[in-house]
Amino acid sequence: MAAITIPAFLGSVKYWNAINSQNLKSIESAAYIWPRDEYKYWSVILTVSGNASAIDEKTSDPNPPEIQKQIDDLNKVALEITKNALKDFPQSMHLWRLYGKNRMNSESEIAIAVEKIKELDPYNPVL
Repeated sequence: MAAITIPAFLGSVKYWNAINSQNLKSIESAAYIWPRDEYKYWSVILTVSGNASAIDEKTSDPNPPEIQKQIDDLNKVALEITKNALKDFPQSMHLWRLYGKNRMNSESEIAIAVEKIKELDPYNPVL
């Protein structure tokens, strides 16, 4: 029994260390630690996009070009992780919502996300 839980425990320890590293590459890699699960993806996406939002809120409007590039780069990382997450968990409404909210998406990608959310939750009156 203990041998079965060791990989999950080790994965959780690696995930926790990566998330707390304050290093973008380590945080990004945390989404892909085995065993993969939706929560790891979701948490990493929110962390990366949350940092982009925090930078955006702390700077003047309009953002200087170097700051805007930093924000866009973080949003691109979050978008790439979200796309990979949706390959592993295509039925996750939470991941589709994050995909649709990413600023780097085109109107057509947002429309795809909205349609997928409607497909997954057809009786949701908010949509």
